[in-house]
Parts: sequence; structure tokens; C-alpha cells
Amino acid sequence: MYKNFYGTMLKSLLSFSDIKCIIVGNHLGYDVSYISKWCNSVKLPSSKVIREINKQLSELIGKEILETKNILSFLNKFEIEIPKNTSLLENKKFLEEQINELLTIAYDESSEHSGEEKMDFLVGSDEIKTFLEDNIKNTVIESNKNIDIFLSLDILAPGNTYILSLLSKLKPKNIKINVYTGISLDEINNNSYFKRIYFLLNKFANLNIELYNIKDFKNLNSIVIKNKISFCYSMNKEGIFESITFTKSKLKILKNYETIKKYMTLENNFLRIRDPESLIKNDFRVTFYSDNYFNFLITHGFEFLLPQTIMNNILDFAEKNSRPSYDILDIKKLIITLTDTFVNSTINFFILKSSLLKFFQDRRIFFMNIEYEIMPSEIKEYYSYFIEILKLNKEISFYIIDDDKLDTGYLEFNVSIYSNNNTVFFKNQLKIQQRQNDFFSVINDTDLVRDINLSFDDLKKSPLCKKYSMEKIEKAWEKYQNMLFKIMDIKR
Repeated sequence: MYKNFYGTMLKSLLSFSDIKCIIVGNHLGYDVSYISKWCNSVKLPSSKVIREINKQLSELIGKEILETKNILSFLNKFEIEIPKNTSLLENKKFLEEQINELLTIAYDESSEHSGEEKMDFLVGSDEIKTFLEDNIKNTVIESNKNIDIFLSLDILAPGNTYILSLLSKLKPKNIKINVYTGISLDEINNNSYFKRIYFLLNKFANLNIELYNIKDFKNLNSIVIKNKISFCYSMNKEGIFESITFTKSKLKILKNYETIKKYMTLENNFLRIRDPESLIKNDFRVTFYSDNYFNFLITHGFEFLLPQTIMNNILDFAEKNSRPSYDILDIKKLIITLTDTFVNSTINFFILKSSLLKFFQDRRIFFMNIEYEIMPSEIKEYYSYFIEILKLNKEISFYIIDDDKLDTGYLEFNVSIYSNNNTVFFKNQLKIQQRQNDFFSVINDTDLVRDINLSFDDLKKSPLCKKYSMEKIEKAWEKYQNMLFKIMDIKR
């Protein structure tokens, strides 16, 4: 005998939205007696038509919830996470997707053939590797919407990096893959630990990775791909999977998801992706650049110490390209902050050697989330103003990192680091180029910010890092400017 979770869920949704069975019957084109049987767990809709029925039910129920402005109550009652992007609270498609998901999960769990009790057990690294490759591949290929994966593993654990590698290679352009995993704060003061995390964020720059303090959930030994599959695992001392128990039961996946999610809270979230609108509402950039001490690791172009004329050109470019009004407002505020306050601060710039030539080849800078192609005539103006600022402020230092000598294989650096005394944020240039809004990740933990700034102090001592005084910069410019402008002419 099946357990009719579907009838319970449908009845609960109709009761919440105050929709009568006769209205549902008229909407779907079914006799009201059928709807009553569904709600009273007497009968299930046919599997052949369930997708269309759930779609129409989601539209009907969603419309009523939006019209009565009950969406927050709906999310709370059905234990759905309130989205970070608050504009979704008025989004018809978002609401319908949540309702459809509730109905779909309930239907899958209602049939005696749903595999509710089925669990499978795998032993041995070869068997597990084949299983993970097949299932993650199928999950990504078959998905038509964003994928959320939760791992109770340290981000640097071999099992974690293996799964991230599979996801990164398979990721299609039309969906986002959101990864929620752990960070060992006891290790973060170890410079090599942070360095390895930074390399990993670059290696998997096409994924959205958020990090949580692993202390409270490291013994869960769980991996959940939301609504798809759930694993419990054991590992050897090297961090390699030795055994895996998995299920595709929707109900068990949901329960395991709820278990791991309750430990991944805002309070222990140490690297969080922020959407551009929330940054602007909180004046994040103005606050950040109003500090008096900074460390920057720049991987693409160089968007700092620009003369106001060029920043105004970027503003004009943004307006002509119909950027949102909140972007325009933030650019205007940032121009004032950079011109009046920032240039008088203590600033350490760390620039990859490989990115310098690339900058002169493609002439691209990333000002906020604006990708701007700077003209050769602007670069001449830029250089003059740049030297003038260095003469006025002796607390600005430049370090060139010889990344050609880094043992990183074919790793491409896409993630820049921006830090002041209180905050660190990462900016993913790959995401900006792809016109995605999830390019910005923030760290606010005081101890973590301190340790990252100490990592910059260690970087200064590295044999791969060389400090350039203003005099050395002027000599280098005098020596190479003709070659660089010829390279820029080739681009034109």
C-alpha cells in the first residue's frame, strides 16, 4: 500500500491558499470528485499527466498567493529558504517553481514503486569513482535548472576537490552550480591553507562556492545534491572515499538536506556570494574604499588610480549600454570615494606578471562589474595621473608576482582579492565576462580577514614577489612604452 504524501501536500497547499476543490477541478478540467480523492489520499493522478497537473496547480496556487501577498508566510510554513535576492519574493516564476517542487517530491514519495526504502552500498575507490562520475554526469546533463550541492567536507579534502572537478568540467552555460562546503578555521592561519583555497577558487571559477565553518558538521559525512541524490560516506586518512551509501528517495534526500542545511547558517558562513543589488543597498563599496589600509591581488587589468576623466568615460559607457540605474548610482558614489579618500590611503598592489602584458594586449579593465576597453590615448593620460598620485602618496606600493614560476599547471587566474582592515572580497572576472551577477564573494570574519592580510605580508617576502618603486616603474615605462603601444595598435 502506498503512502499518499501527495494528497497531504495538495490539501495543505489548497488550504493555505484558500482554494476550493471545485475551483481546482474547473481549472484543470477534472470532475471535483477526482480532486477530492487526490486530497483525501484515496487516489493519485496518473503518472502520464502528473507533470502537466502540477504545472497548472502551481500556476493556480501561485497566483492566489501573489495576489494575497502571502509569499513570506508560504515560504515559512513550507520551510522553504527565503532567497537572498529579495526581488524574487514578487517573482511569479520563482513562486511557481517552489510549489511545483513540493508537489513533485510528494508525488514521487507517494507510489509504492518510488524506491522510498531503497538504499545502495558501494565499497572500493574504483567502484565509487565510476558511480560518482556516472551519477554526477547524469545529474548535470538532465538538469534544466540550477544545481545545489552540499558537502560536509573541508573544501581541500581530496573527495571534495574530485567532485568539484567533475562538476566544473560538465557545467553547461545555461545553469548555475552552487556548492556549499566547509572551511577549517583552525587551519586558516596557515598561509599554505589559504593559498590552496585561493588556487582552488580559481581552478573552479565557473562554480559558485560558499564556505562555512566545518566544526559543527564535519562528522555528518554527508553529501546532498538537492532533489537528486544523497550520500553518506566513509573516508581513509588520506581523504579518499572508501565506502558510500546512497539513496535517490526524494523524502530521504529532503531529510538529509534539511539536516546538513541547518548547520550551514549565516552566522558560520565565512565566504558568501553577494548579489550586486544588496551591495548597493548597503553602500558596500563606499564603506569598503573609505578605509585607510588595503591589500589587492589583481588578476585582470588595473582599475585603480584612474583619473576622473576616465572614470567619467566608464560612467558614460555604462549609461549608453543601459546598465541598471542602481549600477549607475553606485559608479557615481564610487568615483567620489576613490577620488577624495582612497588615493590618500596605505595601499599594497600585488599584480601578476602575466596579467600586465595581457592588459596591454586586450586593454580591458573591470570597474565594478563594468567591463571597459580603455583606449591608447586614455592609457597615456592614465600613466601621467598614476605617476602624479605616486609622487603625492608614498604609502602606495607595487609588487609584481612572477606567476610563470608558480607550479600551477595550466591554471588561469580569474579571481582577484580586495582587502582592507575589516573586510575581504573576491571578484570573479570570468563571471563578469559571462554577464553573470554572482561574481562577488565576501568575507567579514575578523580573524579570517586578519589572517588573509597576514598572508599578504608573507607574500611580500616570497622570492617570486618583487617590489617596484616609482623610479623603477618610470624606468620600465620608458623602456617598454613604444613596444606596448605597438602591441595595442595590433589590436586595433
